[in-house]
Amino acid sequence: MRITNRTKIIIGIIIIALIIAVIYFKVNASKNSNEVEQNLFDTVINGENDTENDITNEINNIVNETTENNVVINNTTTPSQTQTNSTPTVIGKEEQESEQANTEEQNRQKAIEMAQKEWGISINDYDFQDELQTDGTYNVSVINKTNRTVICIYNVNVQSGTVTEL
Repeated sequence: MRITNRTKIIIGIIIIALIIAVIYFKVNASKNSNEVEQNLFDTVINGENDTENDITNEINNIVNETTENNVVINNTTTPSQTQTNSTPTVIGKEEQESEQANTEEQNRQKAIEMAQKEWGISINDYDFQDELQTDGTYNVSVINKTNRTVICIYNVNVQSGTVTEL
């Protein structure tokens, strides 16, 4: 099959028409995009839309509710209480739990260190295992690494700094 000059001209016109159509749609899409961006900009900057004000009010309401429920002043949680001389610190439940876990881990490490100091013998040959008691003290067991027997148990009060052998 042989392609004639007439077929070549028709194919060329179709390709040129497609190129022009693609360029036209890209230019219009760009103009529409710029108009949308400008409208959004005007809305945010000039406050022309009530939806933006509604969103801002909703955010403020959520912040106020959170503040009222979780106000911490001078490390004392007091719901809906304000002081004139200090700025309240808002601490969420997750942050409080994280701080509590950090404090417990620090106390646990300190109890083991205090028991190791009281043990005084080469601490590398022994394992120290802690157990939190209901009264807030720790029972730290000194365990022989070779035969895993408990040699001694210390009761450690981290707050008062006392270590007593049980």
